[in-house]
Amino acid sequence: MLRNALDFMRANVRFFAIVIVATAVLPALAPAAIASLLEVVASSAVLFLIYRRLLRQASLNPFSPGAGITPAELFGFVWRDLVIVAMSVAIPILLLLAVTLVDLTNVNVSIALIYGGTVLLELSAVWGIAYFGTWLPAYVYGQNPTFRAARKRGQASFGSLAWRFTLLSLAVFAIGFALGQIDGPLGLSDATWLYWLVIIPITGAINWFVSVYIAVALCQVYLTLEKIV
Repeated sequence: MLRNALDFMRANVRFFAIVIVATAVLPALAPAAIASLLEVVASSAVLFLIYRRLLRQASLNPFSPGAGITPAELFGFVWRDLVIVAMSVAIPILLLLAVTLVDLTNVNVSIALIYGGTVLLELSAVWGIAYFGTWLPAYVYGQNPTFRAARKRGQASFGSLAWRFTLLSLAVFAIGFALGQIDGPLGLSDATWLYWLVIIPITGAINWFVSVYIAVALCQVYLTLEKIV
């Protein structure tokens, strides 16, 4: 799965370079009220293209003949994606909110709880994707796309996907933490040109690699369990 994800990104370097720049620039140019929504929709549109390409149904180029995305298709993919994420992170978010409402006198304990809650949030998200995630390739491919079928596939595949997604999530969290520790003393974010030429490409490449790896894994599991050749 790791090699397949790397090969997929290497074969589509230009596409992902454009995506990294676009997903960084568009929210910055949009009004603050809709910036987050725009980022979610744009990312979901890219994910939809990735899943279709992995399932050999269309080109990554949305402007090529027959590769366009209709609003109905995009809406169906986005709301399924959001439902999976919402179910996965509901409990950790409530715990984080509870921590922020508790008046703790020990600052170190508060920081530890917040970091621990953040890690739990990340892990819960990938565990939810490992369990329910085949709902997405099933929707894109069109065979057995019900939520109930996704749950059954999740019961069969959770063990093999969860540990992979857990290690990946912890590695990304560690890299992000390390970048934050480096950024603080060196003030990398204060140098605008360095921020756009170094920080944005690195974080964008890492985030999209995670998305591609998860998509590759879910597509492979879906095709295997549905016995699609």
